[in-house]
Amino acid sequence: MPVRGEVGSVGAGATVFEQIATGGCQSYLLGCPESCAAVLIDPALAQADRYVGLLGRLGLRLKYIIDTHTHADHFSAARRLREALGAPIVMHRLSPSPHVDIRLEDGDMLAAGSMRLQAIHTPGHTADSMCLLAGDRLFTKPGGSTDFRRRRSSLGNSSV
Repeated sequence: MPVRGEVGSVGAGATVFEQIATGGCQSYLLGCPESCAAVLIDPALAQADRYVGLLGRLGLRLKYIIDTHTHADHFSAARRLREALGAPIVMHRLSPSPHVDIRLEDGDMLAAGSMRLQAIHTPGHTADSMCLLAGDRLFTKPGGSTDFRRRRSSLGNSSV
């Protein structure tokens, strides 16, 4: 069941907030009611139709599809949603994915309506992991393994 609410400090005015769980993975839909712009963070392939339905029901247009890291724990819906909705895929510049349209550096900012999301590079779970700071809310990969692949837990712990 999605968590619904308003995150008032993600930009000027209230923001649509939906949290969608898929197993142990979380994805987030953020929307600006004034501009109808939305971003989708860490979409799971199994929920692709649900995201499209939520966007339609809420009257939002997807501006960005953001994967906060290379996912080994689930299949990302990013490519399917890009094909269906035309929104670009956003990841950190270190992502090995050839399907990324926008590559962020640490500190880069994305704007969607009145929302502002700042990329914070937080390697450890994967080398391309990043968090997103939106107002006073930090979107992270909670509980992620810090020794994934190269066993670089010290890097993950020091980056947060």
